Amino acid sequence: MTALTTIEQASPEWLTEVLRRQGCLPSGQVRALSVTRVHAEQVYSISYFLTVTYSSGAPATAPTQLFLKLSRPEIDPAMVAWQGEREVLMYQAVARDQHDLPVIPCYDAVYDAERPAYHLLLADLSTTHDQPSSWTISDYYITQTVDCLARLHAYWWEHSRLNNGVGELATMEWLATEIDRLQEA
Repeated sequence: MTALTTIEQASPEWLTEVLRRQGCLPSGQVRALSVTRVHAEQVYSISYFLTVTYSSGAPATAPTQLFLKLSRPEIDPAMVAWQGEREVLMYQAVARDQHDLPVIPCYDAVYDAERPAYHLLLADLSTTHDQPSSWTISDYYITQTVDCLARLHAYWWEHSRLNNGVGELATMEWLATEIDRLQEA
């Protein structure tokens, strides 16, 4: 798979293929997609909020609002690799479990080590979710964050895929190395 590097590459044909692969578009096709907003404040990426329209025959459940995150072309390739590969791997690792986890639904996660570049195609949750408007975070957000982390932790507790395709179980040796690393920082 090739990572998109520009918004122009996000064509109706590309999106139709992605949504078919995910089982979201068994019939019909993407007729058009349009950028409704650009979020360019991130250091390593640019995000595009997309509105999607479909041909007749497409299921009513097909997503109409998407969020496409692309790596910035001008960023140091080592930083793109560090940031992008890790984020893509996380979404790929939880892909089959995403309906049971408190994660943003992901339709496509691609990292291209040769460029390096990456893209993520996610559900756009901006109409149902928000984020703090300042660095002073209220109890509301703290409670939601802790609840989310607790649900993630509970789901993966002694899960058979840990150390077998998803993450690594911590060992005492790993923990000692991490403590040493943090003390040196």
